[in-house]
Formats: sequence, C-alpha cells, structure tokens
Amino acid sequence: MLRFIGFTFYKAGHDIQGVQDTLFAIFMQAAIFPPLVNQIMPKFVSARELYEVRERPSKYYSWRVFLLSNIVAELPYQILMGVIVFSAWNYTVLGIQEVSRQGLVLLFIVQFFIWASTYAHMVASALPDAQTSAMLAIIMFILSLLFSGVLQPPELMPTFWLFLWRVSPMSYWISGIVSTGLHGRQIVCASSELSIFNPLKGETCAQYLQPYLEKYHAPGYLLNPNATTGCEYCPLSVADQFFSRAEVYYADRWRNFALGWAYIGFNVIMTVVLYYLFRIGAARKLVRRFMKTRTETGLANTL
Repeated sequence: MLRFIGFTFYKAGHDIQGVQDTLFAIFMQAAIFPPLVNQIMPKFVSARELYEVRERPSKYYSWRVFLLSNIVAELPYQILMGVIVFSAWNYTVLGIQEVSRQGLVLLFIVQFFIWASTYAHMVASALPDAQTSAMLAIIMFILSLLFSGVLQPPELMPTFWLFLWRVSPMSYWISGIVSTGLHGRQIVCASSELSIFNPLKGETCAQYLQPYLEKYHAPGYLLNPNATTGCEYCPLSVADQFFSRAEVYYADRWRNFALGWAYIGFNVIMTVVLYYLFRIGAARKLVRRFMKTRTETGLANTL
C-alpha cells in the first residue's frame, strides 16, 4: 500500500497542487493503522485470556508486568516497520533532503507505529474481545484523522470540532512530518494557478502591484514585473505559507515530536488503569454481563 501511495505521488511537483498532493500522501500514510491494530489486538486478547486463567490465579507474576511486557515486546517490530515504511515512502514522496530533516521524518514514522501499538493495547485492555476493541479503536482513530486539520483548516471548524483538532494526536504528527519534510520548498505556480490581470495604462506590473505587495505583505510574487500587460502573479512563494493556514509551522516540529511521546505515555498509563478497572476492579462485572448477553444472543440466533 505504501509503495502505491509513494508512486501515486512520486516526486510531486513544486506547484501548489504538488504541495497539496504531498500533504495528502502524508495523510494517507496513516491509513496503515487499521490493519496494524487488527494484528496486535487478537494476540494481546489471547495472551490476556491465558494469563487470567493460569498466571494470575497462581500469582506467578503481576498483571502490571504482563501488560508492560506485551507493550515492550512489540517495540522492536514497530521500530523495524517504521524503518521499512520510511524507506518505501520517504524517498518517493519527499525525495532526498538534509540528513537532519530525513532523520526527524524517520523518527516521526517510527513514533507513529509505537503510538499505534500502545493505542491498540490501551483499547483492548478494557474490552472483552478483539473484534469489539478493533471497531472502537478504528472509529476513534478515524475521528482523530478527520479532524487533524488536513481536510478542513482549523479556522473554518466549528468550536466543538476545533476542540477535537487540538486533542487529536494526528494533528501534531501530521504537522511534524509536513513542516519537517516541506519546509522551505519553493513554489513555482502552474499556469492554471496564476492570477493574470492588466495594470493601469503606462505602468508596469511591478509598479501597479507594489502598493498591494507592501501594504499586505503578500506572500506571492510576480513572474513578469516589467511587463505592461498580462501580469502573472503566483499567490504563494514557499510551501510554509500554504501550511500556515492549518497552523503548521517548522518551528513547532520538536514540540510536536515531544507531544507524540506524551500521547504514547498516556496510552501506556491508561492501559494499566483500564485493565485494573475493567478486569480487576468493580467494572469487571459489567464486562462479564456484556459477554454473557452476547453469548446468549448468539446462541438464540443459532437456534
């Protein structure tokens, strides 16, 4: 799938459409989340059931150790997957860049896989089976992805959805990769993206547009400043101006990376808390009642 994405947006152009295509390539990369959690959750639920009928009654080791060991055991695989995805996706979409920027993009991609793994454990720790866990995890992820600021700039969102944009981990992850991978990229408008107009008689395009450029600090540039007819104006000059509408800034790249680890830490803590509440504490009665109801309903449908 990543090869398909990479070659669909292979070396996107330096016009406005090319920059937007690169943004959507980053957006679509996150679509690997559903198959990823669908591989992790069944194994975790199976291991949890075995632990609860064998190790926990014998008190061979703590349930906290069981949870953390499952999370840690996934880390080498997620790091390896991150490196593979980076190799298949980065050079086809973003191309070869400075080592420091490529390294940070790699860190963001690896971080995404670690976040997805801990997220899967967090959801599955509270729910009775892998199917229910996967459905809830994917629904929550889709909401997080839809309100990440890619499909709709934050300034156009209603107040409630603006709140979702602020709490969505995908907002910071996509912002981090976009700002790192496309910072400083020069925009060369295609002919269809140019604003074409005629200046006043006796003025060049530069003279006619100068008051506008100075007063409003216009982000674009003139292609033919000395022409006296058919002025061609490109509304943007660098990719950073395009992404600023979504509040994506290069200066925030390390902040976004740190927030990604904060979300991972939250997932790990909530895995422990939710397991205690739903598998050990008082809420486990609700889980057992839910499972009993599902079993009886399934039996009735079979008969």
